[in-house]
Amino acid sequence: MAQRLFKGVVFALGTILALSSARSWKLSDLEAKVKALEIRIQEVEEREEEYRKQVEQATKKNEELAEKLRKEQADIKLELEMIKDELSQLEELVRQLSDRISALELKLETSFPQEKGEKEETKEEQAKKSLKEIYNLGLEYFRKGNYDASRAQFEAFLKAYPNTVLSDNAQFWIGECYFRQKNYKRAILEYNRVRERYPKGNKVPSALYKMGICFEKLGKKPEAIATYKELIQNYPKSQEAKKAKERLDKLTSPQK
Repeated sequence: MAQRLFKGVVFALGTILALSSARSWKLSDLEAKVKALEIRIQEVEEREEEYRKQVEQATKKNEELAEKLRKEQADIKLELEMIKDELSQLEELVRQLSDRISALELKLETSFPQEKGEKEETKEEQAKKSLKEIYNLGLEYFRKGNYDASRAQFEAFLKAYPNTVLSDNAQFWIGECYFRQKNYKRAILEYNRVRERYPKGNKVPSALYKMGICFEKLGKKPEAIATYKELIQNYPKSQEAKKAKERLDKLTSPQK
């Protein structure tokens, strides 16, 4: 009887220990899974925070870009208005100068002697005087720093006298006006017209040299080098070629 009771107690204790062991194993397994989920949650939260920061940065960049574009648009609009005002003023100056030229030409036509030979000679002399007067007035404005008026004077001169001994000079001075105003892009165009319209004129070397300087000012080193080389090759004996050689050496020498 006692032996049977002992065996029953042993069996009961074994069952209890087995159940306890099984329960312990299940709890540790669940705890591991919980820990793994906690780690995953932390990782997801960190990724979400990183994405949130990236979205904020992208939004900020877009706002900055939009603000920059709005500012540039406003600057362009203001510059356009200024250019329109300047153009309007120049057109008025050109109109006034054209009227003045027309008046001078009319005066020339109605103030000559009776003799034909004398009339033709006087007309030629008066035309030269009128041409020189308009040209000198452009130079006078330039020396005084009134570049808009100077440019308008030379433009009116070229409109009335496009093919004279002073025409290439007048075209060159138009480029100089833009150069003094630091409008280097427009200056290049005007200097280039000296080369295109008056290829045999004495101002071509000067125009090429100033074109090279304009390219330098604009940070266009290859264009500047090409322009200086053209000047040196085509006008090797000119003073401008010597100066171009010096600038070319500086541009092509290794940087220290």
